Amino acid sequence: MIKDFKLRLTLLLTELDIKPLGNREAELFTELAPSSMIIGYNMSDIVASIVFYTQRELGNYVSMLEICKEIGANKTTVFRLVGKITRHYGTSYIISNPSVVSRVEAIINQMDINKKLHDVYFNLLLEGFNKYELVANDHGLHKGRGYYAAVAYILLNPRGYTQNKVCSYINCNPLSLRSSLKQIKKLTEA
Repeated sequence: MIKDFKLRLTLLLTELDIKPLGNREAELFTELAPSSMIIGYNMSDIVASIVFYTQRELGNYVSMLEICKEIGANKTTVFRLVGKITRHYGTSYIISNPSVVSRVEAIINQMDINKKLHDVYFNLLLEGFNKYELVANDHGLHKGRGYYAAVAYILLNPRGYTQNKVCSYINCNPLSLRSSLKQIKKLTEA
């Protein structure tokens, strides 16, 4: 079982051009294997979950969707398994709300930026979206395209992005952005 894990791990890391973390992935696998946590999952889902978890543990951005596509894992299953791993180790910061992560990934994919900036912008947007998500949930704010555009604009405006540019990434009407922006500013200033 460990040989199969190491083989698939090596193939995935090579394909995604990720440097292996020494034995961290194998250590994690051997720690989790005796527990009932990974029993019943196929090896592709386990490898994808461990790679995603270990990369996020180091603070590196790796797209869960990209990992799953590369190894043929089920995204929903991998997300659930990563959730189990984070609860087991008490590292809930590793994973964010999947809808927020997918929103941020969609915005980043629309932006024409290089790989180095991709990670910087992803982390910036993810942290910001998580912060504003709490405010929106506390006040029952509707989270449609206007809301996501407004939050992205708040985070990207200091870097020179205009309302129209942000709206083009999210396929949103600028009026919706401005309306949501007023609501968010009213809630955060109060």
